[in-house]
Amino acid sequence: MYVTFGGYSLNNVWKTIDDGTSWQATGSTLPAAPVRSLVLHPANADHVYIGTEVGVFASEDGGQSWSPTNEGPTNCSADALFWMGTDLVVATHGRGIFTIDLDDTGTMGDDGGVTAADIAQLRGLLREAQAKLDELANRLKILEAP
Repeated sequence: MYVTFGGYSLNNVWKTIDDGTSWQATGSTLPAAPVRSLVLHPANADHVYIGTEVGVFASEDGGQSWSPTNEGPTNCSADALFWMGTDLVVATHGRGIFTIDLDDTGTMGDDGGVTAADIAQLRGLLREAQAKLDELANRLKILEAP
């Protein structure tokens, strides 16, 4: 299990392997930038991908070491990561949507394009996410009420 933080500081990615009894910072080689999203490869949980304020980073050893990807957007805020088959989809802040083709082992392959069907699916996912965020915001307002 991983937890990410959105501050401009080091150690914005933490991992537990004992159901939260103890936590270990796993981002010592990451820049001091907010982490916006984290996903695990569906076929290999040791392959971890994060979207940060300064791009996408990958780990092939469960978060022990990280490197920037050479695929997709660079040096821009990667706000959301999600899977469409073996394609990692990266939604950025103002730079569009990119896909990174990863085979079943999580290794980067040929970059694929985003199709109309992909965009339609993304729109549906974004509508669902917005509805969940709206619901959460309403719950927080109730908790904050005097």
